Amino acid sequence: MSSNKTVVVNLGVANYGSMMNMLNRVGADALLTDNAEQLKSAARIILPGVGSFDAVMSALNNRPDLREVIEQRVLSEHIPFMGVCVGMQLLFSGSEEGNLPGLNWITGSIKKFSFPAELRLPVPHMGWNVVHALKRTALLSMDEKYKFYFAHSYRAIDVDEAQILASSDYGDTFISAVVKENIFGFQFHPEKSHKFGMRLFQKFIEI
Repeated sequence: MSSNKTVVVNLGVANYGSMMNMLNRVGADALLTDNAEQLKSAARIILPGVGSFDAVMSALNNRPDLREVIEQRVLSEHIPFMGVCVGMQLLFSGSEEGNLPGLNWITGSIKKFSFPAELRLPVPHMGWNVVHALKRTALLSMDEKYKFYFAHSYRAIDVDEAQILASSDYGDTFISAVVKENIFGFQFHPEKSHKFGMRLFQKFIEI
């Protein structure tokens, strides 16, 4: 049965309260669940994640029923998907933070920030930062200026240029968003990004 429900996958590894509050503020028909059956009627899926790569990947691997339905809905049925923070990092082949393979939906891998000592840049990168959209999509436009909230120590590298949606600067330029057809990944936290996050979620629930 079809619906217009935006389903947030509950793996127990994110701040789901902030995510659900933001979705409710923009009028989404939103559901937080770890029930694979409820994902089968989702119109779109959000996968948040906070903590280490292996911890979040393990939580997904420990629920093969969830992973199977997510892959069916996203890769075969092509419904809109959003990965947030570590949820974005899982889209790649893996991370030097851990040993588990990622989903490998997006070309590239995850590597820790590393800067010369003279730059005196703390890791993790935390706080507000400008996000530069590099292509026009349903969620971000090159004509608009964006600022989002970040909290991360790792970054995507070796990404296919066609899959890079946005970049930001911290010491040097890093990839802050990726896209591949119906799949979006955001290194920042839209649920903590006030009006910019609200606009992003509003656009997401409209696709």
